[in-house]
Amino acid sequence: MGIVAVWPSWLTLFAAFSTFMLVTSALELRWRIFGWRTPQARAEMAFPAAVARDRARRSFSLIVPALDEPHVIGDTIRTLVRQTHPRVQVVVSLVEGDEATVRQARLAAAGSPRVELVVRRYAERSKPMQLNAALGVCTGDYVGVFDAEDDVAVDLLLHVEALIDETGADVIQGGVQLVNLDLRPPPGASVWRRLVTRLRGWYCVHNAMEYFFWFSSRMFYQVRQGFVPLGGNTVFVRRELLTELDGWPLNLTEDCALGVALSVDHDVTVVAAYEPRLATREETPARLFGPGSLDRQRRRWTQGFLSVLLQGSWRRLPGVRQRLMALYILAMPFIQAVNGVMLPACVAAAILLNAPVGWVLWMFTPFIPIAITTSLQLVGLREFAGQYGRTAAPRHYVSLVLGAFPYQLVLAWSAVMGLRRHLAGQAGWLKTSHDGLHRRTPARRRVPMVRPEPVPAGRPGAAE
Repeated sequence: MGIVAVWPSWLTLFAAFSTFMLVTSALELRWRIFGWRTPQARAEMAFPAAVARDRARRSFSLIVPALDEPHVIGDTIRTLVRQTHPRVQVVVSLVEGDEATVRQARLAAAGSPRVELVVRRYAERSKPMQLNAALGVCTGDYVGVFDAEDDVAVDLLLHVEALIDETGADVIQGGVQLVNLDLRPPPGASVWRRLVTRLRGWYCVHNAMEYFFWFSSRMFYQVRQGFVPLGGNTVFVRRELLTELDGWPLNLTEDCALGVALSVDHDVTVVAAYEPRLATREETPARLFGPGSLDRQRRRWTQGFLSVLLQGSWRRLPGVRQRLMALYILAMPFIQAVNGVMLPACVAAAILLNAPVGWVLWMFTPFIPIAITTSLQLVGLREFAGQYGRTAAPRHYVSLVLGAFPYQLVLAWSAVMGLRRHLAGQAGWLKTSHDGLHRRTPARRRVPMVRPEPVPAGRPGAAE
């Protein structure tokens, strides 16, 4: 029985918010299970068999933009150099003055004719500027992008070429997966320190599941609808297309902005593929708040999505469904913020307000898709652990349930702060830090603490 009287207008408002949350939660649930409809549907999303190495006809330029990444850049370069595809150029885009990263990149590139280092000074540092600087030296038929901490399957490009042969795609989006479910305690940490580290990393499993369902399911729904906000890496684009567009848009989410530009202004064929063995492996941010954190990353995403939304080019998409999809995707951070704030308000209203039973019950309806989504998360965690060889402990399942709402509150906070930065005209790049949490051996212990030999003149990559 309610204990507070309420005006009908307020009751209508709460019911409207409940309806909004019901619709958005149901849509999210539908998209999450899109790729899980049948075993046949999942099989169709996999890469085709790799082309034979001696029959590979295309060439690839792989750009790796790096800034303040001395602990992870070396392993990433060595992984890309080991690609089994015969025609690979690795272009590492570096920032003048970032001596530690440049030094490690030179060490990893030494002796490899596949690697070119591009070192530039920038008035304002940003990933799209580094990408565009590297594009000028790319010679491949397709240009791929990888982040500085990526672990990439050595035969990925042979599968990518097979997919291009099969589909004639202009753009290929491969899978990306965050693979750590915890933060890593320092070596020799006490039992208490390990416990604290685990508690601090409660958000990691939620972040990993976001990526898991996006790349294994929702991404394919986007492709079918003809509107694909591309991922920041493991994406391959025909070099002529990038040249025609003058490279990546100078946007805080350059990947999304590029996807919108390709969808709106070019008749391109975008194809996605997902296979756990071939997915690029990454790490969650090493902290929830502060410099390099998940919060700062999402603030940047919010600003980037908002700028693309306000730019309005998505309104030129040919179909109404595509335009509605674009509007929903670009406004997603704000939808999350509204839902995060209004869900507890609607629950409180349902319990405390004096209202007809039907209205009260309606305010609880968003919990139906939310409960199903939570159950799907638990199933997804089990699938993820088996596919990626990770251990999902009971605490991870508990965190998925108990931490679901706090995680949404974090995302809502980041969206609000991103909006605040945009209104204040703050457009500086909020970089995500990387500690190599996805690699078995701590990255900070793998960096060779030796000075590099001078780079021989004339070797590819020496002219910077």
